[in-house]
Amino acid sequence: MTQENTFSEEQETSSKPDRAEETQQPPRETGDLELEELKNQLAQLRKTNQGLYERLKKAEAKLKLQEEEIAKRNLSAQSVAAIDPQEIEERVDLRLEGFSKEELDFISRVRQPGKSLRETAQEEWVKAAIEGIRAKKRVEQSVPPPSSPVFEVLKQEDFAKLSDQERRIKWREILEAQRRKKTERV
Repeated sequence: MTQENTFSEEQETSSKPDRAEETQQPPRETGDLELEELKNQLAQLRKTNQGLYERLKKAEAKLKLQEEEIAKRNLSAQSVAAIDPQEIEERVDLRLEGFSKEELDFISRVRQPGKSLRETAQEEWVKAAIEGIRAKKRVEQSVPPPSSPVFEVLKQEDFAKLSDQERRIKWREILEAQRRKKTERV
């Protein structure tokens, strides 16, 4: 019996540490599981937070665009309401006298309070500025001179009326004239 008691005591002794290990390991595993669970929750919250942040940025951008649009509408409504019928009549009269829309806008911007558009347009410095605006337009609208003498020759004759043989001859003449000019320069 002593052997059986000893054997059973060994089993109990050997089983006791196992039980201790079992009781110690589950808390570790439980702690690890809790830690993993908390990490997952944190990742999910971060993802949700990022999504909310992106929605907020989009909403802010949309709000900003809407505010700008409203401001533009209010500004245009104010500018239309600010023009009185007498000014509209003056604008029409000045347009009939040859002033462009840009010139009338310039006159409106530089007009002093209490003066009419016509009075402002008759001031010397305004006349000079308008003449500058017109000169600038003329320069912008003018066609630049041809950069090559080839085009001058082509303008003299209607190239479309020439036959294929005549066109070849004409091109040879033009190319030959250009070669001569190049050799004269050298």
